[in-house]
This record gives sequence, structure tokens and C-alpha cells, in this order.
Amino acid sequence: EIRETQSLAESLPSTGPLVQVQLELNELVKNADSILQQEDFTEEREKLVKTADELKTHIDSANKDLLEKQESTRVTFLSETIQKGPSWGKLSEEEHDQVTKSVQSIQISSGTGLEGLKNIVRNDHELTSKLFEINNKTQELANKRELEVKEDKATQNIQAPRRIETKEQIDELVKKLETLKENLPVNVNW
Repeated sequence: EIRETQSLAESLPSTGPLVQVQLELNELVKNADSILQQEDFTEEREKLVKTADELKTHIDSANKDLLEKQESTRVTFLSETIQKGPSWGKLSEEEHDQVTKSVQSIQISSGTGLEGLKNIVRNDHELTSKLFEINNKTQELANKRELEVKEDKATQNIQAPRRIETKEQIDELVKKLETLKENLPVNVNW
């Protein structure tokens, strides 16, 4: 089990919170190795058992901490990156709900022991990938909404009398035309 832990510690990516886990696991494995290399290592059985227990405890603690970190990443990405991004304001309330549910539905799981730690390492890449995919889809949807709004603004209906009899009618028509200046270019239906 100690050798398997050493192999896992060496295989962990040296990035983010995994760096600290990797360093701590390596230290515990070195302690176990130093005990095993002694001629009278059987007399050091209690130290060896204690070190093995520390490894298990540390691995379980790392599982819990990394799982919490992934959950925090998911929540923070939603609140800081997506909801505070420029695309968010262009979406409807229904679309806000859909995006939020998409982020919340990403499955995060670990397990126990070395297998749990391996799962978390695999999940970390998958989580990041899914979050960026959702963010990209949110941006695409916002761009689509913005284009729809521009197209709606591109054609304006102007009610104009066929015959103008007063200055007020001319003033009213001028006001309507003035508002079109803000949305140029525009198609006008008279």
C-alpha cells in the first residue's frame, strides 16, 4: 500500500492544491521507507503502522479538501465568471435559470482512499472543461440575443399622416425621426 501511495503521489499533477497533497504524501512515504530500510524494522512496527494510518488519514483528508475545493470552484465560477460576465445581462430570467442549473448539475464525486484521490484528479479536468463549455454556450446565447435585439431595432414602424395640416404634426413626425438617429441603420415602415 505504501508503494502504491508513492506511485500515486508521483503521478499527481503538480498544479494547484494537488501540489501540497503530493508533497505531504511524499514525506509520509519517505518516513515509511526509512523505517522499512532499517534492519530491525519489525521492532519499529508501531511507527510503521502509525505512518500507514497517517497516510490513510491524510489521503481521506485530501479527498475531502479537494472535493470541497471543486465544489467551491463550481460555485465561484458561476457567481464570479458567468453571472458577473458581460453575457449574463443579455439573457432572460429563464436563461439565467437554465445556465445556473447546468452548472449545478455537474457531478462532483470522489470516494475514499487512493481511488477517491484518483477520481478527484480525473474530475478536476472534467469540471474545468464543463464549466468553460457552459460559459462558452452562455456567451453564444447572449450574442444570439443581442443580434435578435439589433434586428428588432433595425425595422421601425412610423405612423405618419398622409396629409399634414399643422405644425404640430410636422413636429411630431420630426420627433419620431429623431429617435431613429440612435438606432441607425434602420429600416422604416411608413
